[in-house]
Amino acid sequence: MAVVYSGLLQEYKFQNSRIEELFERIEATFSGSSVTYLSSTKDFSKIIVEVSGNDGADTIMSFDSQSVSITAINQGYRNISQGDIGGIVAINYKARDGMKIPAVLTWPTGITKENKKSLPLLVFPHGGPESYDRLRFDWWAQYFANRGHLVFQPNFRGSAGFGADHVLAGRGKWGLEMQDDVSDGVLALVKMGYADAERVCIMGASYGGYSALAGGAFSPALYRCVISVAGVSDLPKMLKDTKNKYGRRHWVNSYWKDVVGDSKAERAKLKKISPVNSAAAFRAPVLLLHGDDDTVVPISQSVRMAKALKKAGKSVEMVTLKDEDHRLSTSGSRLQMLSAIDKFLQLHNP
Repeated sequence: MAVVYSGLLQEYKFQNSRIEELFERIEATFSGSSVTYLSSTKDFSKIIVEVSGNDGADTIMSFDSQSVSITAINQGYRNISQGDIGGIVAINYKARDGMKIPAVLTWPTGITKENKKSLPLLVFPHGGPESYDRLRFDWWAQYFANRGHLVFQPNFRGSAGFGADHVLAGRGKWGLEMQDDVSDGVLALVKMGYADAERVCIMGASYGGYSALAGGAFSPALYRCVISVAGVSDLPKMLKDTKNKYGRRHWVNSYWKDVVGDSKAERAKLKKISPVNSAAAFRAPVLLLHGDDDTVVPISQSVRMAKALKKAGKSVEMVTLKDEDHRLSTSGSRLQMLSAIDKFLQLHNP
C-alpha cells in the first residue's frame, strides 16, 4: 500500500495517488508531529491516523475527505492536554570528526522563547543501540520536560533510522566514538546557549544506561549526576552470560561480536570500555534502577556497578524494581522509576 521512510519525521509514499494527496494534507496540518496511517475506508473518504508529538499525545484522529475536517476520537494519554506537552524540535550537530548527528530536543513545558537559554540539561540517549528517537510524544522525556528540564535525545552513530552507514559507523564503537557523539551534543547545546554547562545530568535505559554510566566514567567533568536504568556496566560479563544463555553457536553471539567486539581477541578493549572498571573516575552521584526479572540485561550488571562504586567511595543509590522486566512493562514500576529519578534530580541538579 505504501512505503514508509524512517527519520526524525517518518514519511509515506502511497501507491494510490488519491490517498497520497489526502495524507499529505493531513501531514501538513500536523507538521511538527509524527503522523501514522492506521486505517481507511475503501474509497478513502475517511482516514484514521495517529498524531504524536507537538500536536497530540498519541491522539487517534479521523479525517473526513468530503468535509475536509479532522476529529479527535481517542488519545493514548487521556489525562494529558495540549498545554502539558513540551515543545519538540529536531536538530543536527557535528561530532568531533565531522559526522552529522540528528537529535531531538524537548523544551521545558510552557517555556517562552526569551527563556530558552542556560537551561538544566537532561541527556537521554536511547537504548538498543540500534533504535532511534524521532519527533513524537515520549512519555519519559515529557515527564522531565514538565519538571523544567531541557531533554536531549541524540541519535549517535550506531542508531537505526538514518541509513545503513549510520548504523555501521557504530560497530565496535561502544564507549568510544558512540560516546563522543553524546558528549559532543552536550557541548554543542552549551555553545548554542541553550544548556547550562554546570547543570547537566545523563540518564538512559539498557544501552542508554550503559551510555549514562560511560558518561560518568569517561567524561566525569561533563555531568552533575548519572542515572542508569537496566544498564550494562561489564561488557565481558554480558557477553559471557549471553553465550551461557543461548549457546556458542547462536546468532545472538555473532551479532554482539559485530556490534560490541570479540570477547577473546578484544578482551582488553572491552574491559577498558566497561564502566564497572572505571568506578574510581566517577565524580557525579549515581542512581541505578533495575528490574529483578530482567532477562535481557541481568540485574547483576547494576549490582556489580553499585559494588564497584561503593568500593571506590563514590555516591551511589540502587533501586530494585520488584517483579519487573527489561522494558518496565507495568505502570507501577514506571511510576516508581520516574518518582525515584525525579527525587534524585531535585537533590543533585535542582
